[in-house]
Amino acid sequence: MKKFITILISLLLGIISNAQTKIVVESEKYVYKDEQFNVNFIINAKVSDFKWDVGEDFNLVWGPQKGEQKSISIINGKYSSTVKTTYTYILKAKKTGLFTLPLARAKYEGKDIESEPFTIQVLDASSSQTEEKTNATNAQKTTAVDSDEKMFLLVNIDKTKLVLGEAVNVDIKLYTNTTNISDVDMPKFPSFNGFWSQEAYTPNKLQWEREPYKGKLYNVIRIRSYTLIPQQLGDLEIEPITLSCRILRRSDDDIFSVFGVASEYERKLLKSKAQIVKVSALPSPVPIDFGAGVGQFSLSDKLDKDTLTIHEAASLLISIEGKGNISLLDAPIVNFPKSFEKYDVKESQQLTANVTVGKKIFEYPFIPRAEGEYVIPAVTYSYYDVSTNSYIRLRGAEHKIVVLKDSTATSASVYNNYDKKDKVNDLAKDIRYIIRNNDNKYISFIIKDKIYYIYLLVLFILSIIAYFALNRIYSNTADVVLLRNKIATKMAKRRLKKAFDYLQNDNKQLFYENLHRAMLDYAADKLNLKSEELSKENIAYQFIDKSIDGPLIDRYIILLEKCEEARYAPNNHDIQMNLDYDEAENIIVAIDKGLKDHYNNFGV
Repeated sequence: MKKFITILISLLLGIISNAQTKIVVESEKYVYKDEQFNVNFIINAKVSDFKWDVGEDFNLVWGPQKGEQKSISIINGKYSSTVKTTYTYILKAKKTGLFTLPLARAKYEGKDIESEPFTIQVLDASSSQTEEKTNATNAQKTTAVDSDEKMFLLVNIDKTKLVLGEAVNVDIKLYTNTTNISDVDMPKFPSFNGFWSQEAYTPNKLQWEREPYKGKLYNVIRIRSYTLIPQQLGDLEIEPITLSCRILRRSDDDIFSVFGVASEYERKLLKSKAQIVKVSALPSPVPIDFGAGVGQFSLSDKLDKDTLTIHEAASLLISIEGKGNISLLDAPIVNFPKSFEKYDVKESQQLTANVTVGKKIFEYPFIPRAEGEYVIPAVTYSYYDVSTNSYIRLRGAEHKIVVLKDSTATSASVYNNYDKKDKVNDLAKDIRYIIRNNDNKYISFIIKDKIYYIYLLVLFILSIIAYFALNRIYSNTADVVLLRNKIATKMAKRRLKKAFDYLQNDNKQLFYENLHRAMLDYAADKLNLKSEELSKENIAYQFIDKSIDGPLIDRYIILLEKCEEARYAPNNHDIQMNLDYDEAENIIVAIDKGLKDHYNNFGV
């Protein structure tokens, strides 16, 4: 068995090694006809039987030239070595057009490997361009740049016709026929009025590439890249952009020019042309669940837990992923049950180097206030698809949640499920027919017998006594408000004592849960509030109505919020937990005194 596993691992390592070993092609993507250029085939291993045919579209000027580069490293006593093999060719294009180089092939550890297809665009070069390039190469000198044809700044935009909210990429590029440039900077960054903008690329150093422009090849530096999202309708102008760069100048009279030492530098300012982007409105009618998304997206959602107890916190996570104006997406609308207390939506995003690709995550924290079985309906979210020019509706999953009764809750702190209606009984089953009897012997008994009247008098007296007795009992027990108000402080202290036990055991999670429940239960009992009325705003309003000081109310609300936050990230220190416990005791005592003063003033 061990031998079989060893063989299997060896085969897997061999497959992985072959997958990582490949032939990489490096060359210019744009060249002139009859211009000589290099083609390098690079392999990160030592190979055998390397073969490559130049094909019919190019002439072989020189090559191949094989080179090997070995490197050895010793880390923690472990020896390792790598080999890099390079095959270099010099080619010349026969004609203009777009051509694909033939594939190169080789053998690595007995397996065949080959290069990826590589295309080269061949342009037609005029005699002046060829002569200028040849003279510049032979003389190895660069004259001062004094013509917009030799150096200019362009703002390249993917599209100039957009809909509101559609993302577009903007590249700021410097085109020149020299590479003797340094200190490129932008004295004034573009404002992009009317657009939401975000910088997508900033080079750490000058990186030259060759690109064609109007049939000519230029050395190009990508200065900046931005992602723009229009926020206004109509014709939006991208103002001209200014660029400053320093150019190296050498002259024939300077004896040090042959060693590449510059005699002087020239500072040059370049300015791009203004660009106009036409922005149109999204088509009507706009879906009611449209979340400002323009692009192509997908939606997924999940519940971190589907079984809770009353007052236990949970979260619904909704992720919208794709390509478009991700940073500007609005949070989808979630219809929570009425007995759930909702909190502010938390947003986060994960973007790639291209800031229009990634995902945005919305977290919906909530706390159920009543037991039972609930359903969070499936979330819908519409976006505008720019590829089909239509609205697309995404749909999430329906989530079922079971809320259990808290076994530690007291009878005074347990609330009814207010959103459950009582079943209506069939009233027809309660109807009984009146029995008719024409026999009058009972009537004669009532008229003649005095005992009947004595019984009637006794029953009347007993009824009066029972009425006053029951009325007194009812007046003492039916006033639930008075009962809850009397035991509110006692129950709060009992809950605080339990929280203190968890504090002693250094159980932060249960400490803050019980502290939070003690504060809420106290407010519910003192103010006679139902579970659906236990929002921070309503509690604060009720305290204000009872003439409680504003700073004291603020302390109460702040402590509630600290307890709620601790459920998500319980990172408080023990010292802070002690302070919060003392604060809860002080707040309850102070509110108790304030409520007594209020009731005394009104003669309650």
